[in-house]
Amino acid sequence: MDPIAPFIEEKGFLLLDGGLATHLESKGFDLNHKLWSANILLNYPMAIREVHLDYLRAGSDCIITSSYQCSFLGLKEEGLSQQLAEKLLQKSVKLATEARTIFLGEQVKREGHQFLQLNIMPKVERN
Repeated sequence: MDPIAPFIEEKGFLLLDGGLATHLESKGFDLNHKLWSANILLNYPMAIREVHLDYLRAGSDCIITSSYQCSFLGLKEEGLSQQLAEKLLQKSVKLATEARTIFLGEQVKREGHQFLQLNIMPKVERN
């Protein structure tokens, strides 16, 4: 089953969330770190959940987890274990899921909408 098809059939498009990093910076967070938003995920996870909620409340159909910079290699280079890296990836999904649950609880009724989350991780190659 194609999870995007219902959105395309209903509206002709799927509205993704906006720039996570830009929104975090607008809230006063400094992303000038090698791990970017993964550093916020590690140290201020509720800020990530709030950004997800902000985008859902603004009309996004789809929120993307904050795991972009959570590659095992990148986290290892910062001195984090593979076990912690795995927990961070799980936390990114958990926070997005929590935001979706909170948002859906706030809605009286929002017909025709489903919410899905995408976990996008870069393929990191080092020369």
